[in-house]
Amino acid sequence: MYNQILVAYTVAMILLLISIVAIIFFIPIKINLKGFISSKDKKIFFASKIYSVISLLSGYIDFTNNRLIMRLKNKKAKALKYIDLLPDEVKTNFIKCFNVINFRSAILLGGEFNELKAFLCIFINSLNKTVYTALKKRKPYLNYKNDVFLLEENEPSGVALMIDAVTNLFSLTKSLIKKLYGGIYNYVKGKVKQQN
Repeated sequence: MYNQILVAYTVAMILLLISIVAIIFFIPIKINLKGFISSKDKKIFFASKIYSVISLLSGYIDFTNNRLIMRLKNKKAKALKYIDLLPDEVKTNFIKCFNVINFRSAILLGGEFNELKAFLCIFINSLNKTVYTALKKRKPYLNYKNDVFLLEENEPSGVALMIDAVTNLFSLTKSLIKKLYGGIYNYVKGKVKQQN
């Protein structure tokens, strides 16, 4: 009798542990990214949070001397060459972990109003309709909105962005394992070539 209770208790604890691990690995993690591209400063300001509460990264990106300089809050700046930003297999696999559910943007047009600006507004609005239709067919759950605002003459132009993406620990872990496997595979392949 005591052995049966012990076995039942052990099985219940194992099932509880498996359930907790499954919940932790598959519960959605929502990442919020807000950004502003300033035409006056020639910079991209950004801030990212988890569940709109826990701050991840914030700072700005500056473009100088064929390099992208990323300055994070309370940290040293990091310089990247433009070629480093081109997608490769590792970056693409990592980006695929995230599923964008909300994309909102606002194009802010400052300066003097003229025919070119009026044409630009019409063009952007018609392009928005095309993009919205294409995205709704591929990702019906995506909340997409893009607005165009005309500002006063003395205000600079820019683009404001707000993106919400969802991922989970399982997808991130799978991507990390693929990256580690690829690194080990390339290392072993290089060693074999050196020996031959």
